Amino acid sequence: MKRVVYGLVLLAAACGGSSFDSTVQAKLMQAVQTKPQRIDMGEYVTSDWDHVCVLTSGTSRQQFEQVLGSEWPDFKAPDAEHVTLVFAKDGRVAESTELERRRGDFAAAGSSYCLPRDSAVFHVTNTEAAEYRPIAPLR
Repeated sequence: MKRVVYGLVLLAAACGGSSFDSTVQAKLMQAVQTKPQRIDMGEYVTSDWDHVCVLTSGTSRQQFEQVLGSEWPDFKAPDAEHVTLVFAKDGRVAESTELERRRGDFAAAGSSYCLPRDSAVFHVTNTEAAEYRPIAPLR
């Protein structure tokens, strides 16, 4: 697996992928409201993965595939109101989902980025916000 890439985009080689079960999405969005100080992706995404990538608006297929080194047939560029979370294992997409920024803003940290599983813990940086609650990696 290629190293984690911060800034422009993603991860090293992936093909295929599947979507989340809607139950996982609901639990994740509930965690944004009920556990704002520590949102550990490993608690919500139980499939086998070793990296999570947060894709933000402006990430193009070309940028994504350049970093990947291959195509990801299910790639869909996020719009300004959504982020895409991509969970990968050994350079292959295991799961992905699109989330509304209004319900929890994983794009608050800026450009697209990836984290290894052991660092995929987030927190809400402004718990007073009713919508677009900014979510960033817990460091």
